[in-house]
Amino acid sequence: MFDVNPNILNQVLEHYENQPFLISEKRSWTFADFMSEARLLSDSLMAESQQRVYLSSENPENLLKSMLALWMRGAVAVPLNPQIPEKQKMEMLQKIGCTFSYTELLHEFKSHPTPENSLQPNPVGNSDAVAGKEVNSINPKDWATIIFTSGSTGSPKAVVHSLANHFYNALGANERMPLNPGDRWLLSLPMYHVSGLAILFRTLLSGAAMVIPAKNVSLSKTLLSRSVTHLSLVPTQLHRLLQTTKGKDALCQLKLILLGGSSIPETLIEQSAQLGLNVQTTYGSTEMASQVATGKSGFYQVLPFREVRIAADNEVEVRGKIGFLGYLDGTGLHQPFDENGWFKTGDIGLWCSKDTKNQGDVDSLKITGRKDSMFISGGENIHPEEIERILLQFGKTEQAVVVAVQDAEFGARPVAFLKTGEDFSESKLQKFLEKR
Repeated sequence: MFDVNPNILNQVLEHYENQPFLISEKRSWTFADFMSEARLLSDSLMAESQQRVYLSSENPENLLKSMLALWMRGAVAVPLNPQIPEKQKMEMLQKIGCTFSYTELLHEFKSHPTPENSLQPNPVGNSDAVAGKEVNSINPKDWATIIFTSGSTGSPKAVVHSLANHFYNALGANERMPLNPGDRWLLSLPMYHVSGLAILFRTLLSGAAMVIPAKNVSLSKTLLSRSVTHLSLVPTQLHRLLQTTKGKDALCQLKLILLGGSSIPETLIEQSAQLGLNVQTTYGSTEMASQVATGKSGFYQVLPFREVRIAADNEVEVRGKIGFLGYLDGTGLHQPFDENGWFKTGDIGLWCSKDTKNQGDVDSLKITGRKDSMFISGGENIHPEEIERILLQFGKTEQAVVVAVQDAEFGARPVAFLKTGEDFSESKLQKFLEKR
């Protein structure tokens, strides 16, 4: 395990210099290759320490290289979805005081919104720097990324992380989900989400490689042709792969499937188990640098470098070395923690007794709902997620969404929207629910 200190990138390079780091359709880079290119780019950029720099690229290798280059200069990367409308993008950037962007087309820093204040870098390739093995040191405690998350309110929040947050997130995940040199994790998630960034840091600290998926190629073909061993999925993707022989073949070659996102149908877990797939479900958030706990079938074990507690009102609270630095807006950095550093997630959860679902000797965390989605029906607190979870246990249900509708007698009543298989029977579902 690496020490999280200013020399950590050189520690990584010393251990994994000649291991594959990034594999695209056209070429591959070793750790030494990629770090050298990132350092040369870093030396060419006239970015100041802690300067916030907007990144947007359809080219994953350029985006990854730009991020590493900025961190080597002590700058802060602000990756955004390239599909965000320009007006909204400008509002988001102005909100956090981000005045500069790096564009792959111009290979320069460009001031927003006043181009006349552009910062001109030394041309890439004309730097006085000499390529070598050693890379720039970094300050793990400095701001490193600002990631926007909508959360449950729909209003984008700018979440600030340090490099230490990302490194400790990866160290804890790799301790529970083994990842080694020679393994390959498909970069199937965008880098403007913490889940995509987590793949970068997991592979960086383990000597494994990231694989960039080719455009217009099916996921099953990509997995088979690129010898992918680790994969992050949402339930819908796993369901689709399980519908075809090629998809099942692709899944069976994987060492690990990390399943996150929405509620997970029980049938998906059962089908995966029948194929002998190593499916790990994950609980986390943008604020916690992606992962808090990981386990089987929605029963989670807290990962190293994290702490979790259940408050008196059953809200899940977390803290630890992965915890974000705060929310950034036009008035500054806001730190929504109590005096002991606990962060209220808004999730409702409970501790399950030992040996529940064959989890072993460690108590398991189970998430049962969200505080902000709860409604009252006839004086009873209703959590839609609890109903969705039961509906997903019915074998013919593929997806379930429960919402509240106004009711004259009860105040509100739950209504379920289901996506089902072709041979779905409403009467069988009703009988199934009567037993619950």
